[in-house]
Amino acid sequence: MAAPILNREDWVTITFSLSDPNNPSNNISPISNQQMRGRGNSTWTDWPKKPYRIRFRKDTKQSLFGLPAARNWVLLANYYDLSLIKTSFAFELGKRLGLPYTCTYNHVELYLNGEYQGSYLLTEHRQVDQTGQGAPGRAAIDLEEGWFAEISWQFKEEPKFRTANYNLPIVIKSPKFQPAAASNPAYNFVIDDWNELTSLMAAESFPENGYRDLIDIPSFIKSFMVYIITNSADFNLPLYEPVDKRRDVGSVFFYKDKGGKISMGPLWDFDLSFGTSWYSYGVGGDRGNMPTEVKLPPELYPYPNYPFFNRFFDDPVFLAKWKEIWNNNFHQNILPMSGFIDDMANKIKASAKKDHEKWWPENDFDTRISELKNYFHTRAAYLNSHYNNEEKLTEHY
Repeated sequence: MAAPILNREDWVTITFSLSDPNNPSNNISPISNQQMRGRGNSTWTDWPKKPYRIRFRKDTKQSLFGLPAARNWVLLANYYDLSLIKTSFAFELGKRLGLPYTCTYNHVELYLNGEYQGSYLLTEHRQVDQTGQGAPGRAAIDLEEGWFAEISWQFKEEPKFRTANYNLPIVIKSPKFQPAAASNPAYNFVIDDWNELTSLMAAESFPENGYRDLIDIPSFIKSFMVYIITNSADFNLPLYEPVDKRRDVGSVFFYKDKGGKISMGPLWDFDLSFGTSWYSYGVGGDRGNMPTEVKLPPELYPYPNYPFFNRFFDDPVFLAKWKEIWNNNFHQNILPMSGFIDDMANKIKASAKKDHEKWWPENDFDTRISELKNYFHTRAAYLNSHYNNEEKLTEHY
């Protein structure tokens, strides 16, 4: 008897198969005794279209769509994103900008127990791969002396801690020592790295106090650019919300390998972007109880407004590097993303309309794609003008 997937804790045994009509070499015949469970935060708890995590057995690590074999993969529901391609856009832009460990993306149609679930995005699970042989979105770090961490407004998982300056809510994703608590001295090197960086950034001596030696500046700049170009709601502290409802940013990741510098990435969480956000507090899980949609204008937030992220723009060296990277990529890698929107929309159009028939029957896919393109064109032009205006370059929130 087919078993439902009811929560994010209990693994359900599944038989997995994959069929790719465009490239039969990607087909995977049914393989049994694999596992699946729910995943995500608000997308799992509040909305009917659920995201999932797939886990293959250790002895059957699986290659999907020609990617290096791995145990863990995720299916993103993109329920908030009525274009269904905002996350793909962000991942592709990160790739074009040359960000290491940018996730791959494959749009698939998901069936569970023979029932159609919708159009999903298949990508890497957020974890590290010490060997460096895993799929591209998995950072290669030493599992004993390197780390992978998230600034997370959820701040639920252990080990977790807040920095002495900026009060950043840090969740350590890797390594995992026992007991898995920040009070365990084994995690001190991670806590020390974050406290050293934030103390230097908060100091009056900033920026000429050595803070630059601690970070990989290009990875910060390029990651910031992807979040800013897409106007990600999870990246910007939501100033449009009431003061008592404001929260930290969500799902922003960082890593540091043994002997290396703090780097930003991999990119994550773009379903609420390109001007779309929600007043999401106290909301139930059906469209009849949807929160108020907030449309952020494209001429907004040319810099991050989250205090920790914003601080980097008080550094003239960081600003100069920002302008250099922007101008080196604007015509070559950023503007051409308009063509990516067209290509991806054509590729998934039939799948997206089928998805909308199930989840958003009132939605028109073509209209959403047109809105996405118009927003991108307006925002890209606005940002380019801003970053090449010497007076405005040093103005930020």
